[in-house]
Amino acid sequence: MEALDRLGVARDLETHSLRLGASVVYNERGLVGRLDPYPPESRFPHTYVASQSVLDDLLAERARCLGVQVEWNTECTGVENRADETVATFADGSRTIYDWVIGADGAHSTVRGAAGIAFEGFGTGQAFYLADLKLESPLSTDMSATVLGREGPMMMMRISEDPRQWRLFVDVTEHAKEKDDEDSFDPAELLRARGARLSAPQINDVEWRSLYRVQVRHARAYRSGRVFLAGDAAHVFPPFGGQGMNTGILDAFNLCWKLALFERGLADSRLLETYHAERWPIGAQVIAEVEQRRRSFALRNPLARAARDAAFWLLTRSRFLERRVSRQLSQLDQHYRDRSWLSEQTNSSRSARAGDRAPDGVWQGRRLHELFSPTAFTLIVFGKTAERHLDRHGLPVTMIRINSDQEEGTRLRRAYDAGDGTLILVRPDGHIGFRGRTDDWGILERYLGTIHRAPPADRNKGGITAVH
Repeated sequence: MEALDRLGVARDLETHSLRLGASVVYNERGLVGRLDPYPPESRFPHTYVASQSVLDDLLAERARCLGVQVEWNTECTGVENRADETVATFADGSRTIYDWVIGADGAHSTVRGAAGIAFEGFGTGQAFYLADLKLESPLSTDMSATVLGREGPMMMMRISEDPRQWRLFVDVTEHAKEKDDEDSFDPAELLRARGARLSAPQINDVEWRSLYRVQVRHARAYRSGRVFLAGDAAHVFPPFGGQGMNTGILDAFNLCWKLALFERGLADSRLLETYHAERWPIGAQVIAEVEQRRRSFALRNPLARAARDAAFWLLTRSRFLERRVSRQLSQLDQHYRDRSWLSEQTNSSRSARAGDRAPDGVWQGRRLHELFSPTAFTLIVFGKTAERHLDRHGLPVTMIRINSDQEEGTRLRRAYDAGDGTLILVRPDGHIGFRGRTDDWGILERYLGTIHRAPPADRNKGGITAVH
């Protein structure tokens, strides 16, 4: 949501979204535990549920306002990856030259195949039945519920403000060996057999259904020459908690601010190399976390299941652990620390290190993140230091001075673990690129210089295309 806010669509998306509350977990014997969300310090402290079509429409309208027209029903059938350009071929036989191609075209990515990038991983053998249901009456439980049964998990989640509309996920691995499509399953029967603990009412309508066979795969590289991958084209894993869509959005945001600076002649080509180096480890981390959850939910051995349920019971009784789980699911703790292109001149014992998401807070009555720009760096200067010229090396840099000892300033100092003279340079994606002190002003200028490069020769090609 924070990335979408910088793109100008989050507030509209918020009005079309449902805010999820607590999640409850049952087994055959009864309630295992209730996991309450721990709201982060953010303009968007909730878990939001919205249909993909709503987000698609909002992004397309925002693109239109910026002068970009989304071409629907346009199939890319091939990409030729040359040294100084790419050539995309479309289903109607036409060919167009572009500087770059971003493959965001899903698990069966044509772009990834054309670029020769391996999609490594495996099929788990597990199958899920997914359906959007309209129930006769509201479900007598919280907004999200999981039943961990002998045949695997069954999950239900509210998907709209209408308390009768739910999405159903059911592990049907044992039955999918004989039934090969979604029409072979009866959601009412699945609810009766697997969701007895939820006292689910009668189903009025099945608005959508699908049979999903679980794949866990990760592209060996997110870039090959002038071709980049993002989203499901780069990584696929089970659809638990919206992690796939969130990861894909952050892939694209990480890439596009770098590509924009390069195309404007403001960044060296080495900046583009950091896309794979930063996002590939994040993809691997999310896959490992989701895969651990999938394996835990799929346990069949009674002793292993009892140990898992006991661990979850303990989790729901610790606010510290609940907070860790909430932040993991929100992806706010993802970081790019210890990368050679980041610079940290002062050690922070807690948070706000180079590579971390910049903490949010309130400054002069506004959220600090509202002052960040998706097209510029933001330099935060703590303390009443003297005005000083900054050689920006042609890069767009705005400055914020946190020089108040009032409550707002004190809270931000604590969030950033900052004293007088601390410098924090926030990148366009909201992550910290440089941390130092005013004594390190020259080092900051050299850091900005490593990003900058001389303006390129004029280009006369077709720009950038994203295939999705």
